[in-house]
Amino acid sequence: MTVYDPDGGIVASSSINNNSYFDFTALPRYGTYTMVLSASVAGKADLQLKAADTGTLVIDGPAKLVNLSAAQNGYYTFAGEAGQYLGLGYTDLAMNPGGSMSYKVFKPDGSQLFSNTWNNNSSDNLPMLPASGTYTLVVDPPAISTASVKIWLSKDTPGQFESGQAMALSSSRVGQNFRPTFSGTAGERYWLSFNGSTLSTAFVNVVKPDGALLTSFSIGTAAASFEIPALPTTGAYAIFIDPSSTLIGKVDVQLGQVAPDVTGPIAIDGSALPLSLGIRQRAMLTFNGTAGQRIGLGYTNVTTNPARQSITYTVLKPDGSQLFSSSGNDSNSSNPPTLPVSGTYTIKVQSPFASSNLSLLLSSEVTGTLVPDAAPLNVNIARVGQNARLTFDAVAGQHYWLKLRGGTFPISGAPTVYIYKPDGSEMNSTSVSTSQDLDTGVLSASGTYAIWFDAPSTATGKVDVELVTIPGDFVSAIEVDGAALPISLNARQRAMLNFNGAAGQRLGLGYTNVITNPVSQSISYTVLKPDGSQLFSASGNSSNGNSLPALPASGTYSIKVQSAAFASANMSLLLSSDVTGTLVQNADPLNVNIARAGQGARLTFNGVAGQAYTLRFTGGTFPSFVSITVLNPSGNTVNSTSVLSSATLNLSALTTAGVYTVLIGPSGTTTGQVNVQLQ
Repeated sequence: MTVYDPDGGIVASSSINNNSYFDFTALPRYGTYTMVLSASVAGKADLQLKAADTGTLVIDGPAKLVNLSAAQNGYYTFAGEAGQYLGLGYTDLAMNPGGSMSYKVFKPDGSQLFSNTWNNNSSDNLPMLPASGTYTLVVDPPAISTASVKIWLSKDTPGQFESGQAMALSSSRVGQNFRPTFSGTAGERYWLSFNGSTLSTAFVNVVKPDGALLTSFSIGTAAASFEIPALPTTGAYAIFIDPSSTLIGKVDVQLGQVAPDVTGPIAIDGSALPLSLGIRQRAMLTFNGTAGQRIGLGYTNVTTNPARQSITYTVLKPDGSQLFSSSGNDSNSSNPPTLPVSGTYTIKVQSPFASSNLSLLLSSEVTGTLVPDAAPLNVNIARVGQNARLTFDAVAGQHYWLKLRGGTFPISGAPTVYIYKPDGSEMNSTSVSTSQDLDTGVLSASGTYAIWFDAPSTATGKVDVELVTIPGDFVSAIEVDGAALPISLNARQRAMLNFNGAAGQRLGLGYTNVITNPVSQSISYTVLKPDGSQLFSASGNSSNGNSLPALPASGTYSIKVQSAAFASANMSLLLSSDVTGTLVQNADPLNVNIARAGQGARLTFNGVAGQAYTLRFTGGTFPSFVSITVLNPSGNTVNSTSVLSSATLNLSALTTAGVYTVLIGPSGTTTGQVNVQLQ
């Protein structure tokens, strides 16, 4: 199809098919126009010529209701002014059949200013109008759809910021934006805060005087605060706030100017430096540091307005890169990493949401050298944020006890005490308020070890530190059923006692004449299997005895004895076989003599299924009750009692045949004898 104007010139041409539509451009003149259809095959077509819907859009006026029939477009004009910013809103959009609605805005000279398509309710921001005059909005539904929509045309809400004052912005028009401005000077820094927003999403652009973007971010209903970068030029800046899609609502915006940086030196180990900072104002404090130096930062008398707002503390290296950063809303302290190079470092202090007051301390570590078995070294951490680092030289295989006494730290401010190996890896740790002990273990490497005291928060105090040598292990053989082995151990010294055991062997351990200094300190007793794994462990602070599990394998076993606390200990150790014997029904009583502390007895008899038995115990000489337990062939308890001088234990008809065991187990260091008869 070709369209000719009254002079015969071609206005437009296009191919058509079933259910096609064709949009004419604006007709160039009045007169008779001709449409010529050229078909390659026979057929027919129903043609309908429709004039575009026209009308006027009023900026900030009521919404324009548009109703378009199938294949009809809408042309709507509005009077615009050069430099004006407008927003278009589309609501109540309906199309049949559905699709995407096209919107185009043409300048007064007929060239296109803007275009977009939507298939739902939404909004657009027009570019700044380049000239004053009549602009045209063309609304073009898809294909042959009918369409209806309400169109809103709105100026951006203006405003002029005064630094430090809040501005209430609100709109009930879809597509309307906010564009308040402020005058700024090159190099100045500002911040924006948003409160009371009812907009779930809005985009904020800070626009430079030349119209270019300076920075951008988004806000929601939560309170938010942002810093604007230092202004690059002097002039009028705009804060363009664009509610997303069809959102309408309000937001309170405050513009504040950031005060100039507080600058100056801060001395390591000097007096506390008081700081008073406005919102987002920075303190940029410099100090001279040396490669390998360790420092601590302390923050005291911290207050913010509003209360308990976060303050960030950042340490910058001489090249300006970040070494360390921390934040908090109260008095506290931090441990920056070891300084990597020599030069001028900077501490940046800033609160993004509040004004703040505080005092800042920069401290070197308290240092000292520990000499084993010398007089205690007093460590005095007198400054908030200060730590202490003591060193000692050692040879692999040495064993020490770190003795901490006379501490004045509060319980809530107890420093953590770390021990580091010569390679810098952590070896052990504890904490100390008033007194504490720490076993270094047997040292695995030769070199210089470090003990680091990390005082938490604002804690200060002092403590006496002593490094005590722990003698090497007391190593000896101990014989099964041999004489008691006397042992004398210094604090944390170990005894490693070896014996040969056979698979299935039953033994008892007895500990007599136990004394510790300080008194009543716990001693641990551990039996290690030939492969070094644990067979048994017990602990106590007085004379006692224990029955060991049946030895699982033949070989050399070890008994490790050590005071669990930092105490010296003396004792005698006995290792004894169980007293054994076989009971025969109705035979003479069997005398069982338990003569060694920790020793037990294990008697057996052959039981017949269905038969009942009675065990009689007479002539007992035990000073305290001794437990009696009868086990069936599976090792489960059949019955039990206790005996002092005499007792009777009835066994009802046995459920299974086999070898039954009678265990006689004295408690503690009890010894004695008793006659046992099976009836």
